[in-house]
Amino acid sequence: MCSGLIGYEVETHGDGLNTFYYNNENFQGTPVLDVSNNIDLQLNNESPIEGVSFENFSIKWKGWINIKRTSSYKFFMICDDGCELKINN
Repeated sequence: MCSGLIGYEVETHGDGLNTFYYNNENFQGTPVLDVSNNIDLQLNNESPIEGVSFENFSIKWKGWINIKRTSSYKFFMICDDGCELKINN
């Protein structure tokens, strides 16, 4: 059981990850909100969501990733202007 660990939270349902799209590269201002069931962006010079520039934006996903089995997992990104991946802070 993990319930005694600091920062542990119980996920009540699996509706996807809360997605925060910022119209700048610094996660500033009021984001455009959405829910993502799958993180697989292939933008091809298009905006990730209506109301956000396709050129300069940042995205934050918040929620839980359901790991089906014990194994190694890869998270990767391919981008042309810079990117950063943080998991669990």
